[in-house]
Amino acid sequence: MWKATKEFLRLRGIECNSPKSCFRELIKEGVVAEDSEEILAKLIILRNELVHVYEEEMAKKIYKEINKNEVLEVTERILNGLGNE
Repeated sequence: MWKATKEFLRLRGIECNSPKSCFRELIKEGVVAEDSEEILAKLIILRNELVHVYEEEMAKKIYKEINKNEVLEVTERILNGLGNE
């Protein structure tokens, strides 16, 4: 998702080189509300943990976190925001 965000912002003339900076720029652009910043930061941490998971129980724990309504709502807002442009 952050790579799509990066390309979206690049087309608007905004450069970002990390998930955190790209999501901050989405907030500045008004695509995502400011109250989503904490959830986006959490999503970045979960993604980084998931890349290095070698235990099924840890993967299940991360999956539960990603499937929380608040995370899914922010993800949907981003996808809708990118699609509306």
